[in-house]
Amino acid sequence: MWELDPHESLPPHLDDIRKQIYDTLYEADASGNPKESLVEYCNVDSYSEDVETNADMAISCRLRPGIYFHDGNELTPQDVVFSIRRTKSSRTLSAVLDMIKDVQVSGQRDVKFIVKYNVGGIDIPNKWLFERFKRVLARTSYIARRNYFEDAGSWAIEYPIGTGPFYFKDWKIWDKKESRSQIILYKNKSYWRTGLPKIDQLNFRFMPSSMWAAGLSDGSVDLAYRMPYSAYKLLKNKDVKSGAYKKSKRLIYSYQYLLFSPYSKYLSYVDVRQAFLQGVNRERLSKLVFDGNVMINSGRSLYASCAFPERFQTRPYKPFDARIAVTEFLKAIGAKKAEKIPLNILVPDMPEELAVAQELMKQLYAAGFLLKIKKLPYSKYLAVANSGHTKDYDLVLYSIDENPMFTTPQKLMLLANGGVQLYQRYIFYAMARPEKGGFRNFIPSAEGPVELKDAE
Repeated sequence: MWELDPHESLPPHLDDIRKQIYDTLYEADASGNPKESLVEYCNVDSYSEDVETNADMAISCRLRPGIYFHDGNELTPQDVVFSIRRTKSSRTLSAVLDMIKDVQVSGQRDVKFIVKYNVGGIDIPNKWLFERFKRVLARTSYIARRNYFEDAGSWAIEYPIGTGPFYFKDWKIWDKKESRSQIILYKNKSYWRTGLPKIDQLNFRFMPSSMWAAGLSDGSVDLAYRMPYSAYKLLKNKDVKSGAYKKSKRLIYSYQYLLFSPYSKYLSYVDVRQAFLQGVNRERLSKLVFDGNVMINSGRSLYASCAFPERFQTRPYKPFDARIAVTEFLKAIGAKKAEKIPLNILVPDMPEELAVAQELMKQLYAAGFLLKIKKLPYSKYLAVANSGHTKDYDLVLYSIDENPMFTTPQKLMLLANGGVQLYQRYIFYAMARPEKGGFRNFIPSAEGPVELKDAE
């Protein structure tokens, strides 16, 4: 892994490193809401809609003064315009910034954005569009120095220069075995945020998950994060009483839905849907798969149920009633064998999602359904799920890693066909060695109350 391109999509572990090198115009706070970062503020200059609800919005943003890149050059509006336009022309992120039609330098510290979007079906569209604009910038607006990229070519990607809390030092092989490397970052002593960063040096090591437990045990690793829950659970259970490891939980957005495919010949029947919903025990799913470390709504399922209350109602778990309903349905349609209703479920080839699907398979079998898991590599799964072309499947396990209230109309259309919200995952799994003084204070503890503002 020899590239840290600020304007292309990266795997999550590399994106975490990129965030230490580059700042964005906005950033997400602990609750996932956007707040100003490189900008002091952004204001809406104008807003208009045509009869087809195509919205036009002009937004002016002022940059903070006195922000410098790691090489000593001051941040300029030209750098912002260059970075946004380069992202818009990228291979992987251009669609994310599709709502931004243009960005221009408008003053010594000012840039102007022209935003266009179809806001049909959105409540208070001008407010939603401005909020969506800030959330997009918090995810993708990494600002690079224009002249460095234009002069250095590929070198600018291999040895990045940003305005972030750490500057890039080097790539090094930390192990003689093939292709295991580390990225070394040093503290940016001139960082514009007072008191940050709190650590002098970070070494990010790339290793297979099979080595994480050994690395923590022998001291070669201080912190393992973005861990699959199964690995986190293994380490937690191994030495939790001896205090060998410290747990960490952080708030993130991840809303998991089980959606009905519009092409399903069975789930088009209302009584089958009701039986299906009564056969899903979400509390048991939370306990068995995640040790209860996911949020199960009691009452409504956030925005999805507000928009589609008849489709996303929270229902009690009644497997016996569901089994009777399934039997009666099969008799009514003249099925030769009134045993189980077969359903295909599309899932990404990822450990946690597969664990969820396997638990659902057990629950729904007792309710009269025969669930068959169809897994695809993540990129292929996304292509099918996001396009809505699910004719080969009855169910889709689908997650939205952002507040549903500010997701796009296209994603809301996926929710519109109904289903059930399974859980909200707010946990950032991590383990640290507590004897390491720097990490003892730097990594937040898992203990104590967790505030979930969006949960009922």
